[in-house]
Order: sequence, then structure tokens, then C-alpha cells
Amino acid sequence: MSKSIKEEIEEILRDEENIKLKTLLGIISAIIILVIFFMPKIYIKNHIYYYSLDISRLYHQYIILQEENRNLKLKIEKLKFENNKIEP
Repeated sequence: MSKSIKEEIEEILRDEENIKLKTLLGIISAIIILVIFFMPKIYIKNHIYYYSLDISRLYHQYIILQEENRNLKLKIEKLKFENNKIEP
């Protein structure tokens, strides 16, 4: 007699529930190898990202300081001019 569809499905599911230890170890070792392989890449990209943030922040501060310097030079010139007008 042939098996019913229900019995065949139960047999297939039963076979799939029992993963062999060798297969499980293979999957775990593959995951570990992938993590070891990609970890330096992630670490380097992370550092590059944070360094670029620092560089961007410092560049913006540099631009602000240049603008401040320009304003201070203008104030000095104005004060010099006013001082020259008062002295004669």
C-alpha cells in the first residue's frame, strides 16, 4: 500500500527536524569565518566615518575663525582710521 499524503509530509518534516551535528558545525564555522573576514572592513569604515566627521567639524571651525579674523581686522582698521582722525 502506498502512504497517504499526510504520512509523507510527516516523514519529510521529521527528517528535517533533526539537523546533523556536522551540518550545524559547518554553518556555525561559516558564520564565524564571515564575521572574522568582515570585522576589519567594518572597523576601518567606522573609523574613516568618525575621522571624516572630526575633519568636517574642524573645517567648519576653521571657516568660522577665518571669518572672525576678517571681522577683527576690519575693526582694527576702523579703529586705526578713527585714531588717525583724532590725533592731528
